[in-house]
Amino acid sequence: MSADTTPPLKHKELLDEWISKNYEEYCDFTEMMHSADGIGFERVFDFASKLAPGFKKAVILRMKDDRATDFKNLEEMLHEAKVGNILLAGFENPLPDSMIPPMLAWLFRGRSFECMVELGE
Repeated sequence: MSADTTPPLKHKELLDEWISKNYEEYCDFTEMMHSADGIGFERVFDFASKLAPGFKKAVILRMKDDRATDFKNLEEMLHEAKVGNILLAGFENPLPDSMIPPMLAWLFRGRSFECMVELGE
């Protein structure tokens, strides 16, 4: 089934299957993301910046604007760059050493929200 037609539940099952088959890689990625030095977030941000030209500059401008109340322009930029489709394709057919499978597994099945809050404090 293509990335566009696979039901969302199936993707969750695929993430669980990937974690069970690649548990050490998943744990390594999780450890990197929970590192106090922020190296994991830097790697993910750099990756997103490569997928969506102009994303890095837009994030920096957003961080400087203390009047901004939402992230709509950043979300639109990622949507226009078809980042979701790229990530699904990269999960379904990963290249060697791709960070896409562990990143998606961590985002959907790990403590990603808690980690972002803890490191953001």
